[in-house]
Amino acid sequence: MGIYSHHGRTSYVGQWKDDLQEGYGVETWVEGARFEGLFREGHKDGFGIYHWIDGSTYTGRWIENVIDGTGVYLASDGRCFKGQWKDSVIHGIGKYVWPGGREYYGCYMSDLKHGFGRFVWPDGRSYEGFWAGGKQSGHGRYTTKEGMTKYAVWEDGKRIKDEADEH
Repeated sequence: MGIYSHHGRTSYVGQWKDDLQEGYGVETWVEGARFEGLFREGHKDGFGIYHWIDGSTYTGRWIENVIDGTGVYLASDGRCFKGQWKDSVIHGIGKYVWPGGREYYGCYMSDLKHGFGRFVWPDGRSYEGFWAGGKQSGHGRYTTKEGMTKYAVWEDGKRIKDEADEH
């Protein structure tokens, strides 16, 4: 167990091995950000919680100082993402909920909706289908707030061709 302070900009209180952060520790930056969790060979590695100065938090897996694996991001404005991360961006499967009731559950690639997913608006409308680059793209099913369903092909977020209702 030990304490280290670097030029008054950052400090670390926790476990050490061979002069490197190893095991559980708390790293704090002068502006108020803080990481509490596991370190390996001087890097954030394993489970940890990062607190930003605006009140946002990330709780989950880290690999060599980057968010990587499963975790939960709670933003200070009320947004919440629970799911998979790679290289500190949303990547894989997850659920994102926004203040006001919008939510998306599905696949992400490099922080954008990509693959299959379902988006629901607070008024009851929904889109269930394929996404590319963050926008509806490919076959999908749109449900109106009245409960009517339309099957269509989408491109770049726009419905370009309605399909016959054979479902």
